[in-house]
Amino acid sequence: MPLDVPPSRFNYIQKRLAAAATSSPHHNHPSMLCFPTSEPLTTQRYYRFRLLGLLAMQLVAVTAVVAVITHTLDLSDIVSRWVSEKPLVLVVWGGITTVLLLVLYIVQHRDRWNAVVLIAFTVAQSLLIAGFGLWMHRVPVGLFVVAGTAGFMIQFTLFSCVRASGSQCNAVDRLCNLWQAGASAFATTLVMSVGCMQIEAIQHCLSWTEWSYSMGFLGVLAMWLVFDANGLQLCLTQPHEYWRGVVYFYTDILLLLALLASLTCVLACGDSGDVICVGPVWCCGGGTRPIESRPPDLAAAVIDGNSSHNGVTV
Repeated sequence: MPLDVPPSRFNYIQKRLAAAATSSPHHNHPSMLCFPTSEPLTTQRYYRFRLLGLLAMQLVAVTAVVAVITHTLDLSDIVSRWVSEKPLVLVVWGGITTVLLLVLYIVQHRDRWNAVVLIAFTVAQSLLIAGFGLWMHRVPVGLFVVAGTAGFMIQFTLFSCVRASGSQCNAVDRLCNLWQAGASAFATTLVMSVGCMQIEAIQHCLSWTEWSYSMGFLGVLAMWLVFDANGLQLCLTQPHEYWRGVVYFYTDILLLLALLASLTCVLACGDSGDVICVGPVWCCGGGTRPIESRPPDLAAAVIDGNSSHNGVTV
């Protein structure tokens, strides 16, 4: 329960949400449950705060842990040595993070256990992000993306709790549309990131090219999160279901990352040549090898064929 909500108000909100769920015309079809916009504005605002605020706070924690790992000399050296000598450690951490997300889905309705699993998931996710940034030698970029996502979610949560101006539903005020809130949050995040790039210390760590790529990725991710939040608002009604929101958000984030990784591999290893280097060592592309890099017998055959065609004997 949030600190700023009195116990009496919290109980009132729980009762209203439970009554709304049981009185819904689609009560026999849980997949069609819809949060009624005719509820009091306080109830709607509290519901959105719980639904979006948990992910925002979790991303703030991830940002803090990643910053500690990458900027503490001993921890940074240990993680960097692990990922440099055995890059498969990243795959292991990715598997652990996915398993913890599955466990969080299983224990989402169990108090205390869901908090413990969420903390473990946050630590595993932070190690994965920090390790990947150290392996790619792009720690500032990774930290900037995570911090930007956390900042976007905080502002998205705040903007989503704003009353819609000049609009009423059944003579009761309703909150701002989530797409409008998401657009406002991303615009604010964009302006703040430009302001941060004016700081000289940040310019030494992050170039404007890296900033543009990061904000492009953040824009796609923000649109994805707003789409998920809009869908969740239409299918979740109980106060405790905000835990399911975190699982839902991260499941779709993993799908988005898998899609972007697939597109990256296609660009890097397709017929377009050396477009993207994945990692500090390995780079793939579809260009033709020069004649010096071909096997000796093949190179000799090519030279001999050209000489015979020109009437020259070698």
